[in-house]
Amino acid sequence: LIEDARESYEAHAGHGDLDLADADLHLWTSLDPFDGRAWLERGALCAAKQDLIGAMAAYEAAVVYDARLLLAHLGLAVVYEQLGFRKRARATWSKARDLAPDEATRAAIDRHLA
Repeated sequence: LIEDARESYEAHAGHGDLDLADADLHLWTSLDPFDGRAWLERGALCAAKQDLIGAMAAYEAAVVYDARLLLAHLGLAVVYEQLGFRKRARATWSKARDLAPDEATRAAIDRHLA
């Protein structure tokens, strides 16, 4: 059932059906509330809807439930910046840098922080 919710989310999100994607995410997180990937996707969906507070909360949950999710750290850093939380943003960028899979990604984060 979780896989069905994931697949449905991916299909709806891929077609830009944000309301249906939101319903899929609600089902996904109700079935597995500790799935960092689900919270990552919720953060991205909230950000797409310009709900920065919702995005922040979802990305924060994502990094708690799966601290290895680079995209969750990156999304959270961007949202923190947009909300004016500069110190939190900088700390989150640093965590993302530590998770970066390659030197090019680390260099891009370094350029952003410079």
